[in-house]
Amino acid sequence: MRIVLVAPEDLPIPPMRGGSVQIYLYALYELLKNRPNMKVHLISPRENFRVCLHSPQGLQNYPRTRSLSPASAYRHRVFSLLQSIRPDVVQIDNRPNLVEPVQRRLPTVPVVLNLHSLTFLGPQHIHPDRARQVLGKTSAVVFNSHYLAHAVSRHLRLSTPLANGHVIYPGVDLVRFAPSTTPLAPPPPLRLVYVGRIIPQKGIHVLLLALRHLQMQRQPIHLTIIGRTPPWERAYGETVRQLAEGLRITRPGFLSPLALPAHLWEHHALVCPSQSKEAFGLVNIEAMAAGLPVIASRIGGIPEIVDETCGQLVTPPQSPHRWEHALKLWLEHPQIYLQAREGAKKRALQFPWEQTARQFANLYETLL
Repeated sequence: MRIVLVAPEDLPIPPMRGGSVQIYLYALYELLKNRPNMKVHLISPRENFRVCLHSPQGLQNYPRTRSLSPASAYRHRVFSLLQSIRPDVVQIDNRPNLVEPVQRRLPTVPVVLNLHSLTFLGPQHIHPDRARQVLGKTSAVVFNSHYLAHAVSRHLRLSTPLANGHVIYPGVDLVRFAPSTTPLAPPPPLRLVYVGRIIPQKGIHVLLLALRHLQMQRQPIHLTIIGRTPPWERAYGETVRQLAEGLRITRPGFLSPLALPAHLWEHHALVCPSQSKEAFGLVNIEAMAAGLPVIASRIGGIPEIVDETCGQLVTPPQSPHRWEHALKLWLEHPQIYLQAREGAKKRALQFPWEQTARQFANLYETLL
């Protein structure tokens, strides 16, 4: 069985720059390629607008067609590679508008659309009528959470759930994230870590307001912010900088995925103060695999991962007071924190990448 995974045109793989979709796709490819009776190829962009093919024959790089835009050049190469590989199944990640062009060129080949968010079902990327048509004609649509499956139905005003829909949770590398150091003594002080882009939707400003209130109460908390501010969010980045002044905060900036586990081990808990409805939140299970309980917003697909056994859910997530209350709980009751830490380790065991890969392999087989 020949499987081709097609990465989005703007996400180079391997994921040296981070990004949950890149991490997801590369991990899935690495596990699927070792399964018996399966030959897996991964097509992805590369730096300088090149196209990369990961295959059983090794790694091949292709230059882009200079006369085309980067996006068009990538698609042109994808179509060419698909026709030469002659796959049994094609999986397209997070780009609904690529499904129909692939189906036109390979009309007898099942196509799987693997959705990570609602973003590329928005009207700026694809008309709702066309989106409904694409999802209906796709051999299988995979959602990374039950929340996303329901959100897509609401967004496109579907009268019934998709008959071809499947929920497959992402996984986590339990070996790479497993702590290799002795866990920190329970708080106080409470050492928190945030991992993600510095953008309004991620809610770091709400967390900082809560920390300012707690500092006035002389509560011992230290926060590490791992991530960078995109160029288009400079004004928000300045707001965050001002809110962070005078607080116990460390900002190492961007860290590669390979460097992340060791930094997580230096903290008591991960904070995920999202203000918009995230479909899943891969960083939450990465933190739990590293032995950290999670304090996160009760929003989107996050409650499918985080609950009271392995952390805390904050509602409403816009309230600094509610974040303040959640942080004080573990400062004032270390035993509750220790219970959440043990629960986090157990919760992570429910999300091995091997399980995710097996579910995809089973899905491919049903389509043949």
